[in-house]
Parts: sequence; C-alpha cells; structure tokens
Amino acid sequence: MRLLNSTRIFPHFHSLSAPCKTHTFVKSTELIMTTSWVWISIVLAVASTAYAQRPITVWLESTRRTNWGDWAEEAICPEGTFVTGFRTKNQPDQGIFVDDTAMNAVELVCKGPEGPATYIKSGEALHGNWGTFYECLAPARGTGFQMRAEGPTLDNTAANNIALYCDGSRMEGNGNTWGDWTERLNCPTGTLLCGYKAQIAVQLPSAIDDTGLNNLDMACCLESS
Repeated sequence: MRLLNSTRIFPHFHSLSAPCKTHTFVKSTELIMTTSWVWISIVLAVASTAYAQRPITVWLESTRRTNWGDWAEEAICPEGTFVTGFRTKNQPDQGIFVDDTAMNAVELVCKGPEGPATYIKSGEALHGNWGTFYECLAPARGTGFQMRAEGPTLDNTAANNIALYCDGSRMEGNGNTWGDWTERLNCPTGTLLCGYKAQIAVQLPSAIDDTGLNNLDMACCLESS
C-alpha cells in the first residue's frame, strides 16, 4: 500500500522507478511467503511423525485394587518391536513405623527381529531402587501380564510387583510381597504386548501415606504392526 501511494504522489517516476520497486517488493514478499510455508510444512511433518500413534488393538486393564493418582503418558514400543522384558522400581520394607510405597515404576524392553532394544517408561514415583531386567528367551515376546497388588490397609502400598508372560512362560519381577496376584491378562490371538501406561499417586512432602504406582494397563498390537 505504501508503494501505491508513492506512485500517486510522484507520477513522473512511474515509468522508471515505481515498477522496479514494486516488482522487487512483490518478489521479496513471494520469497518470504514461500520460505515461511516451507518451514511450516517441515515443522508440521516433524510434529506429525513425533506424535504419530501406533495402532492399539486392545488395552489390558489391571484389576483395580486401589485407584489413587493420575495416569502418566502412554509409553509405546516403536513400530515393528514388541515387549520382551521389564524391570521394576521398588522400595524395600521400611519397618513398622515408616511409610511403605512398594512399587514406584516399571520400565519395559522393546525388541524387534533386528536392531537394538528400546526402553520405555510411563511415569515414575520418587521412592525405591531399580531392580534387575527380566527378558523373554528369544524369539519369545510378551503375550500377557499379571500384577500383584494390595487393597486399602493401614499402610497402603497398592501395586507391589508384576509378572510377564512370554509365549507361555512366566517371569516375576523382584518386587514386594504385600497383597496377592490378580488375574492373568492375555493379548488376543494375533497380537502382542507393545506398550503400557501407569497410574501413579501424587507424592507430597507432607504426605504420611504414599503409594507410588497403583495400576498398570498394557497395550496389545497386531504382530504385523
């Protein structure tokens, strides 16, 4: 608009200066707009790739002995890989007069036919230490799981341990022993474990009864995915 106004004020330069300046301005604007759209397209493409969700066939929901805390973000194995192992983060027995939280987090191992393993985690509470990794014997992969949990008590601990099923065999983590084992949950035929999400209780400095991890839901994906 400023170039058009200048052309009207100085008509003697219309045939020489104005067209050249207008042409340069238009080309520069087109270049800037084109460059901007290229960058926007790149950003959108990267964002779409980063947040692309692998198709989940079904979620296996652990038995709700307790229901405290918030659900952490889903942790899903990369495409072409499935759950082949795990480890747990547990706080050992703290004694009679100290609060126990038992299992505070879980980390899964994802593997495919080729390439290195990937490790995924959905949230983590504050207490305890990471235990040993337990892995399926190749080429077996995770087909189901089981959780050990304790219902409401004087000193709540909620989830204590998990077990992974690998094509029939069973592996228990080195978790705590309060509560009992809930029902075994299996992926439908043609699917395998491919991720999970955890419900973890909010822990405050002033809290007198924390629980850490409360529930664990496992995802099943098609073997072809």
